[in-house]
Amino acid sequence: MKTLKEHMLIAKAGGRLSPKITIAGYTFKLAPDHGRNPGAIYVTYSLTGDYLGMVKDNRFSCINQKHFHAVTSILDNPQEAVEVHGQQTGNCCICGRTLFNKDSIAAMIGPICAEKWGFSISSTVTPDASVEF
Repeated sequence: MKTLKEHMLIAKAGGRLSPKITIAGYTFKLAPDHGRNPGAIYVTYSLTGDYLGMVKDNRFSCINQKHFHAVTSILDNPQEAVEVHGQQTGNCCICGRTLFNKDSIAAMIGPICAEKWGFSISSTVTPDASVEF
């Protein structure tokens, strides 16, 4: 299983200058190579834009403890977090587009984004038939 940073580096190697992904209301953005924290991932709460801390070596240094568990669970299994996000919202967590294709809905991520970010499209999470998109 890949870490979130590994997925971001795949996207960067594919030409994405500033990889950013939003999962379950949290936005993860790869720090610039020339900045103060090269290799870190900055975490913000996307509903308010509040800065929550940074991830280094897959460890979250959090300045707001009420978000610690949610963010660390995303870091523990990014593949599952992406799938759950899609299941709950009906949208791809990378580009935000509505998932229409049956394979995309099953995987809970669009096929182009999955390829560019190194996510598997063979879903381990079964879509919940009660979720409305």
